Amino acid sequence: MNTQKLTYAGMLSAVIVAMTLFVMMTGLGYTIFIDLGLPVLIGLVYLKCGFKYTSLCGIISVLIIFFGMGDLPTAIWMIQGIIIGLICSVALSKDSTIMDDLLWCSVGGAFIVIFIDVYCENILGMSLITELWRTLEPIPAPDVVKEIAVSIGLASLPVGTSIIAYIGTLFVGHKLRILSGTTKEKFKVIKGFKKYAGYLCCSKGTTYRWILYLVGIQALQFVALPLYLKTVLGAIQWIALYFILRDAHSLVSKFIYTKTGSIGITKGIGLGIFLMLFSLFKITIIVLTSAGCIVDLIYHVRDRQIQMLKQQVA
Repeated sequence: MNTQKLTYAGMLSAVIVAMTLFVMMTGLGYTIFIDLGLPVLIGLVYLKCGFKYTSLCGIISVLIIFFGMGDLPTAIWMIQGIIIGLICSVALSKDSTIMDDLLWCSVGGAFIVIFIDVYCENILGMSLITELWRTLEPIPAPDVVKEIAVSIGLASLPVGTSIIAYIGTLFVGHKLRILSGTTKEKFKVIKGFKKYAGYLCCSKGTTYRWILYLVGIQALQFVALPLYLKTVLGAIQWIALYFILRDAHSLVSKFIYTKTGSIGITKGIGLGIFLMLFSLFKITIIVLTSAGCIVDLIYHVRDRQIQMLKQQVA
């Protein structure tokens, strides 16, 4: 047992409990801390102490709030923040692209956020799914459209939470000087986002896996699934779709600019693609994704961008 790491984890566990008690009693920043602040704190513990001590820190914090304060809803909500923090910090320590990290973190976050929302509604006293349906109920639109809107709304929560936790952990970790190896490189990319944004993309393997997922999920539309599974699969579909379309649009735009040399033509086609997403959604998705894959297979753009980015931040 590493005494130094255990002490560090214990200190941060005390900070987590103290801050949780403060927001519970005052109500100041309660949701912000549990959803955003807690994942960042857990990420810092992981970067400094590793998985074992971080898990111990999270378990102790939850048990103190549950048994010490008797507040089960807060304890359950803390579990959500702790798991998302663990997912983001594990991704940060891997030798992977930032877009791969954010995609997988968002998917992992969707599983836990929707699980807690579906199965702990009575305990927490609120449900994001229920609130979204209530908001959309008066709108004169088909149920299919409302279901899509709910799925997109649910997808936006883990995506936003994961991005903030991921970036927040990097910046606070840099201030505390606990970044090393891949986390230092990823911090440089995030800090110099304007400079490196053009190189950011998902890896080829991740992209093709999620394209297969999107194809497979269409077959499940005709299968009766439990509420949780149906909801989480729908939310993940929109998360994956966003990252895949983002990369495909970027690859196609670069190809068009390379061939034409005209920014005006490139932006004009990009605007046309954007408008087509509203009028011919499924056809545009298929065409744009296929075009992105073809450009990548012929010119190996993804591999080149990832390699160039590594060389610049190394």
